[in-house]
Amino acid sequence: MFDGGAEVIKEFVKQDLIDEYVISTIPILIGNGVRLFKETEQENKLELVVSNSFPSGLVQNQYIVIRSEGKQV
Repeated sequence: MFDGGAEVIKEFVKQDLIDEYVISTIPILIGNGVRLFKETEQENKLELVVSNSFPSGLVQNQYIVIRSEGKQV
């Protein structure tokens, strides 16, 4: 597991080093901010495997990466 900023994540995606993502959504609208996924040169297909919601409104989704040959990791 890794917790990092957008630039680090972008480099990991570019190097095809990520097997799964856990993305948490906090229900607060801020108007602007740093994008988690900036423009990429490749499309990455994800499959949702777990989704949890919490009384605070937070939603946490876990995805696995589907590789181009159609095999998941």
